[in-house]
Amino acid sequence: MGECYFIEINEDIKKFGKFLCKTERDSINLKRNSLQVSSKIAAIILKKCIFCRELKIPYEDLVFSKSVYGKPFLKNQNFHYNISHTIGAAVLAVSNTPIGIDIEKVRDVNLKIAKRFFHDIEEEKIFAHPENQLRRFLYVWTRKEAYLKYQGIGLHRALSSFNIYNLETPVTTIEHGEFIFSICKGTEISNKWINLSLNELFELANCYLKSYAQA
Repeated sequence: MGECYFIEINEDIKKFGKFLCKTERDSINLKRNSLQVSSKIAAIILKKCIFCRELKIPYEDLVFSKSVYGKPFLKNQNFHYNISHTIGAAVLAVSNTPIGIDIEKVRDVNLKIAKRFFHDIEEEKIFAHPENQLRRFLYVWTRKEAYLKYQGIGLHRALSSFNIYNLETPVTTIEHGEFIFSICKGTEISNKWINLSLNELFELANCYLKSYAQA
Protein backbone atom coordinates (compact mmCIF):
# COMPACT_ATOMS: atom_id res chain seq x y z
CA MET A 1 0.00 0.00 0.00
CA GLY A 2 1.18 3.50 -0.77
CA GLU A 3 -0.61 6.58 -2.00
CA CYS A 4 0.29 10.21 -2.55
CA TYR A 5 -2.20 13.07 -2.55
CA PHE A 6 -1.49 16.51 -4.02
CA ILE A 7 -3.58 19.63 -3.74
CA GLU A 8 -2.84 23.04 -5.21
CA ILE A 9 -4.06 26.12 -3.38
CA ASN A 10 -4.57 29.31 -5.36
CA GLU A 11 -7.13 31.08 -3.18
CA ASP A 12 -7.94 31.92 0.41
CA ILE A 13 -9.56 28.87 2.05
CA LYS A 14 -10.69 30.20 5.40
CA LYS A 15 -14.02 28.42 4.82
CA PHE A 16 -12.14 25.27 5.85
CA GLY A 17 -11.52 26.84 9.25
CA LYS A 18 -14.72 25.35 10.64
CA PHE A 19 -13.12 21.91 10.39
CA LEU A 20 -10.21 22.91 12.62
CA CYS A 21 -10.38 22.33 16.37
CA LYS A 22 -9.26 25.09 18.73
CA THR A 23 -5.74 23.67 19.07
CA GLU A 24 -5.35 23.58 15.29
CA ARG A 25 -6.74 27.10 14.88
CA ASP A 26 -4.41 28.40 17.59
CA SER A 27 -1.45 27.00 15.65
CA ILE A 28 -2.42 29.01 12.58
CA ASN A 29 -2.91 32.75 12.28
CA LEU A 30 -6.26 32.63 10.46
CA LYS A 31 -6.31 36.43 10.25
CA ARG A 32 -3.41 36.37 7.82
CA ASN A 33 -4.55 36.21 4.23
CA SER A 34 -1.70 34.38 2.57
CA LEU A 35 -1.12 31.27 0.49
CA GLN A 36 1.27 30.03 3.18
CA VAL A 37 -1.56 30.00 5.74
CA SER A 38 -4.00 28.48 3.25
CA SER A 39 -1.47 25.77 2.37
CA LYS A 40 -1.04 24.83 6.03
CA ILE A 41 -4.82 24.66 6.50
CA ALA A 42 -5.16 22.48 3.40
CA ALA A 43 -2.43 20.14 4.68
CA ILE A 44 -4.23 19.65 8.01
CA ILE A 45 -7.64 19.11 6.41
CA LEU A 46 -6.22 16.72 3.80
CA LYS A 47 -4.56 14.63 6.51
CA LYS A 48 -7.72 14.45 8.61
CA CYS A 49 -9.96 13.52 5.67
CA ILE A 50 -7.74 10.73 4.36
CA PHE A 51 -7.22 9.28 7.83
CA CYS A 52 -10.96 9.13 8.47
CA ARG A 53 -11.75 7.70 5.04
CA GLU A 54 -9.03 5.03 5.06
CA LEU A 55 -9.23 4.00 8.71
CA LYS A 56 -13.00 4.43 9.06
CA ILE A 57 -12.49 6.01 12.48
CA PRO A 58 -13.57 9.51 13.60
CA TYR A 59 -10.51 11.74 13.69
CA GLU A 60 -11.16 12.62 17.33
CA ASP A 61 -10.75 8.93 18.26
CA LEU A 62 -7.29 8.59 16.71
CA VAL A 63 -4.35 8.57 19.11
CA PHE A 64 -1.11 10.24 18.06
CA SER A 65 2.35 10.07 19.53
CA LYS A 66 5.85 11.23 18.54
CA SER A 67 9.12 9.42 18.04
CA VAL A 68 12.25 10.35 19.95
CA TYR A 69 13.11 12.66 17.03
CA GLY A 70 9.68 14.28 17.00
CA LYS A 71 8.10 12.50 14.02
CA PRO A 72 4.35 12.10 14.68
CA PHE A 73 2.74 8.70 14.23
CA LEU A 74 -0.56 6.95 14.86
CA LYS A 75 -0.66 4.60 17.83
CA ASN A 76 -2.25 1.16 17.46
CA GLN A 77 -2.52 1.49 13.67
CA ASN A 78 -0.49 -0.08 10.87
CA PHE A 79 -0.77 3.21 9.02
CA HIS A 80 2.21 5.41 8.29
CA TYR A 81 2.00 8.91 6.90
CA ASN A 82 3.98 12.00 6.12
CA ILE A 83 2.88 15.45 5.07
CA SER A 84 4.48 18.55 3.59
CA HIS A 85 3.34 21.92 2.33
CA THR A 86 4.83 24.88 0.54
CA ILE A 87 3.46 28.17 -0.76
CA GLY A 88 0.45 27.17 -2.85
CA ALA A 89 0.41 23.38 -2.40
CA ALA A 90 0.24 20.50 0.06
CA VAL A 91 1.04 16.78 -0.24
CA LEU A 92 0.26 13.74 1.88
CA ALA A 93 1.78 10.26 1.58
CA VAL A 94 0.24 7.24 3.33
CA SER A 95 1.47 3.65 3.52
CA ASN A 96 1.53 0.53 5.66
CA THR A 97 5.32 0.99 5.98
CA PRO A 98 7.41 4.08 6.87
CA ILE A 99 7.27 6.84 4.28
CA GLY A 100 8.57 10.37 3.80
CA ILE A 101 7.55 13.21 1.51
CA ASP A 102 8.67 16.76 0.81
CA ILE A 103 7.43 19.45 -1.57
CA GLU A 104 8.90 22.76 -2.67
CA LYS A 105 7.70 25.50 -4.98
CA VAL A 106 10.15 26.46 -7.71
CA ARG A 107 11.22 29.92 -6.59
CA ASP A 108 14.46 31.78 -6.05
CA VAL A 109 16.62 30.31 -3.30
CA ASN A 110 20.20 30.90 -2.25
CA LEU A 111 22.09 28.19 -4.12
CA LYS A 112 25.04 28.71 -1.77
CA ILE A 113 23.11 26.41 0.58
CA ALA A 114 24.27 23.53 -1.62
CA LYS A 115 27.91 24.52 -1.26
CA ARG A 116 27.59 24.78 2.51
CA PHE A 117 25.33 21.84 3.41
CA PHE A 118 25.15 19.29 0.57
CA HIS A 119 27.37 16.33 -0.25
CA ASP A 120 30.20 17.11 -2.68
CA ILE A 121 28.71 14.91 -5.42
CA GLU A 122 25.32 16.63 -5.11
CA GLU A 123 26.95 20.05 -5.29
CA GLU A 124 28.90 18.97 -8.38
CA LYS A 125 25.74 17.82 -10.17
CA ILE A 126 23.80 20.98 -9.30
CA PHE A 127 26.47 23.30 -10.69
CA ALA A 128 27.56 21.08 -13.59
CA HIS A 129 25.71 23.33 -16.07
CA PRO A 130 24.40 26.90 -15.78
CA GLU A 131 20.93 25.89 -16.99
CA ASN A 132 18.26 24.64 -14.55
CA GLN A 133 20.48 24.86 -11.48
CA LEU A 134 17.49 25.85 -9.35
CA ARG A 135 15.45 22.80 -10.37
CA ARG A 136 18.43 20.51 -9.78
CA PHE A 137 18.89 22.08 -6.36
CA LEU A 138 15.22 21.48 -5.46
CA TYR A 139 15.43 17.95 -6.86
CA VAL A 140 18.27 17.23 -4.42
CA TRP A 141 16.66 19.13 -1.54
CA THR A 142 13.28 17.38 -1.71
CA ARG A 143 14.90 13.97 -2.05
CA LYS A 144 17.13 14.60 0.97
CA GLU A 145 14.17 15.82 3.04
CA ALA A 146 11.95 12.89 2.00
CA TYR A 147 14.71 10.42 2.83
CA LEU A 148 15.32 11.89 6.29
CA LYS A 149 11.59 12.01 6.99
CA TYR A 150 11.29 8.39 5.90
CA GLN A 151 14.01 7.52 8.40
CA GLY A 152 12.13 9.52 11.02
CA ILE A 153 15.11 11.64 12.04
CA GLY A 154 14.51 14.87 10.14
CA LEU A 155 17.43 17.29 10.23
CA HIS A 156 19.05 15.50 13.18
CA ARG A 157 21.38 14.04 10.55
CA ALA A 158 23.76 16.28 8.65
CA LEU A 159 22.66 16.89 5.05
CA SER A 160 26.24 16.45 3.86
CA SER A 161 26.53 12.97 5.41
CA PHE A 162 24.80 11.19 2.54
CA ASN A 163 24.44 11.44 -1.21
CA ILE A 164 20.95 11.13 -2.75
CA TYR A 165 22.46 9.71 -5.94
CA ASN A 166 23.67 6.67 -3.99
CA LEU A 167 20.78 5.64 -1.73
CA GLU A 168 19.65 2.05 -1.17
CA THR A 169 16.11 3.23 -0.36
CA PRO A 170 14.00 4.14 -3.42
CA VAL A 171 13.02 7.79 -3.85
CA THR A 172 10.61 9.05 -6.51
CA THR A 173 10.63 12.69 -7.60
CA ILE A 174 7.73 14.31 -9.45
CA GLU A 175 7.63 17.70 -11.16
CA HIS A 176 4.19 19.24 -11.52
CA GLY A 177 4.02 22.76 -12.89
CA GLU A 178 5.88 25.03 -10.49
CA PHE A 179 6.19 22.34 -7.81
CA ILE A 180 8.67 19.54 -7.16
CA PHE A 181 7.98 16.80 -4.62
CA SER A 182 9.80 13.63 -3.62
CA ILE A 183 8.55 10.48 -1.88
CA CYS A 184 10.73 7.93 -0.06
CA LYS A 185 9.55 4.46 0.91
CA GLY A 186 11.25 1.16 1.70
CA THR A 187 9.99 -0.37 -1.56
CA GLU A 188 9.62 0.90 -5.10
CA ILE A 189 7.08 3.70 -5.46
CA SER A 190 4.77 4.36 -8.36
CA ASN A 191 5.00 7.84 -9.84
CA LYS A 192 1.20 7.95 -9.93
CA TRP A 193 -0.44 10.37 -7.51
CA ILE A 194 -3.90 11.70 -6.73
CA ASN A 195 -4.56 15.32 -7.62
CA LEU A 196 -7.42 16.73 -5.52
CA SER A 197 -9.16 20.03 -6.19
CA LEU A 198 -10.19 22.36 -3.37
CA ASN A 199 -13.83 21.55 -4.11
CA GLU A 200 -13.12 17.82 -3.77
CA LEU A 201 -11.30 18.44 -0.50
CA PHE A 202 -14.24 20.48 0.82
CA GLU A 203 -16.63 17.65 -0.10
CA LEU A 204 -14.42 15.17 1.75
CA ALA A 205 -14.31 17.44 4.78
CA ASN A 206 -18.10 17.79 4.84
CA CYS A 207 -18.40 14.02 4.63
CA TYR A 208 -15.82 12.95 7.19
CA LEU A 209 -15.00 15.79 9.56
CA LYS A 210 -16.66 17.39 12.52
CA SER A 211 -17.60 21.04 12.20
CA TYR A 212 -16.45 23.14 15.15
CA ALA A 213 -18.04 26.36 16.34
CA GLN A 214 -15.64 29.21 15.74
CA ALA A 215 -14.06 30.66 18.86
